[in-house]
Amino acid sequence: MLELWLVRHAESEANAGLVGDVVDCALSHKGVRETDRLRAHLAPVRFDAIHSSDLRRCAQTASLAMPDSTIQFDARLRELVTGPETAVVDLDKLGLDAVLRSVAAPEQPAESGLAFRARVKAWLDELPKTGRVLAFTHTQVVREVLSLLLSSEARPTSAVVANASITRMEIAASTTRLVAFAAIDHLG
Repeated sequence: MLELWLVRHAESEANAGLVGDVVDCALSHKGVRETDRLRAHLAPVRFDAIHSSDLRRCAQTASLAMPDSTIQFDARLRELVTGPETAVVDLDKLGLDAVLRSVAAPEQPAESGLAFRARVKAWLDELPKTGRVLAFTHTQVVREVLSLLLSSEARPTSAVVANASITRMEIAASTTRLVAFAAIDHLG
C-alpha cells in the first residue's frame, strides 16, 4: 500500500494580496510561520520520497518544512494555469462546478484541463506502489489527484483546500481510502 500525503503550499504573497496575481511568488510572513508548524507536525513521520512543485511558494514550503530532506522538484506538480503565463486564478474562490468545467475543457489559453489531468496522472503513475510519499503542491493538483483516485461518491464535497493543509490517502491495488482532506489541525 502507498500512503500519499499532499500538502498545499503555505500562504504566498499572492494569497496575502501583497503582490499581483503572479504564478511564481514567495511565501508571505504568515506562510513562513505556517511552515514552522508543518515542520513540527511532519518531523516524526518517515517519508520514503518527498516531491514538490518547482514553483517558488511550494519549493519554499517544502524546503522550510523538511529542511534536512532530499526533495525532488517536479513541474508536473504545478498549479493549473488558466490564463496568461504571469496570471494565476485563485481556485479557492471558484465554485466546484467551475473547477470541474475548467478541468474538462478541451482548450484554454495556457493549459487545457485535459493536459493538466494528463500531467498529474503521469506523476501519479510514476509513484511507487508501497511506502509513504509526501508532495508539496497546489489546490487544483490536490483536487485532481482526488478526482483521479476516488469515486465521485468518495470525494469531499468541499472545494476548499486551505494553505498548508494536508490531504492523506492510502492507495492499494484496487482501492483508495481518503484518510484526511485539507486538514489544518496542525496549524493550531
